Amino acid sequence: MNCIHPQRTLETVTLWLKRTFGDQPIPQYEVNSRTVDILYELAECNETRDKDVSLVIDDMKQKTAEYESEGDLGASNSSYSKNAFF
Repeated sequence: MNCIHPQRTLETVTLWLKRTFGDQPIPQYEVNSRTVDILYELAECNETRDKDVSLVIDDMKQKTAEYESEGDLGASNSSYSKNAFF
């Protein structure tokens, strides 16, 4: 059972379902404490996963930028090296 007030839990679930389904209609479900609790837990897990995925994406973007920067430096250094021999 949730420690959060039942009305607050239902509001959280409703907002999550609206974000999840977007413009699509939210499927009908029986609104009782059990289903709301299950959907609330699912919403929490989903939001945690979304945050984790966002962190991974940000990390990949940072690493890509670093690798590209290193590649630019490597290309600059190799062209200087070639010019030094010719």
